[in-house]
Amino acid sequence: MSRSKVGGALSFHKFLLRQQVMGLYCDLHRAARQITDGDYQQYMVETIRMRFRNHIGETDPKEVQVLVARGHEELNKFKRQFNLASS
Repeated sequence: MSRSKVGGALSFHKFLLRQQVMGLYCDLHRAARQITDGDYQQYMVETIRMRFRNHIGETDPKEVQVLVARGHEELNKFKRQFNLASS
């Protein structure tokens, strides 16, 4: 997300979006740590990092919201698939 030109501060809306993205990233990593198979756990961590890196330059707030919603859907599907505790 880009910063505004005034003092380099994020707007409130962009700050909230950034918090959502960072929260999703942390939630995905927490879920991945619950996987007992070490090889699959490492695969999931690498996949999470790769998917976030692929969209690191996204600045359109609407598209970021779509990506966050999609990420939450994937997280919920992942938790159901592996019967993981909700965090």
